[in-house]
Amino acid sequence: MIPSTSCVISSTNTEKYWKYNEHYLGEKDADHRKSRLGENHWSGAKSIECYNGQFYRDTMHGTGEYRWRYLGPDGYHLTYEGYFFGNNMHGYGTISYPDGKAFRVSLDFYVILSNT
Repeated sequence: MIPSTSCVISSTNTEKYWKYNEHYLGEKDADHRKSRLGENHWSGAKSIECYNGQFYRDTMHGTGEYRWRYLGPDGYHLTYEGYFFGNNMHGYGTISYPDGKAFRVSLDFYVILSNT
């Protein structure tokens, strides 16, 4: 006879995931993916975001401007103008704050390229 055991349900972090709306205006390739120049807008429970720039195979890739604003009582907005690689801010750019402060940055992300 197998003794009975009770399952303990652990809590999850639902703060990590939320639904958002997305809207894209711009060029698409033959496979209907975001490509070349375009503008993408996202809005969700925690932020409003917009990217205007170059796309490659549905990713922010090339030069562009990314703006985001966090919602809530401490909401603030930031702007990054610069280079992107595979949906990441990558390379030289400028981060700007609403009070006029701006910082030139060099962002380097570890990217694995694969033929698979």
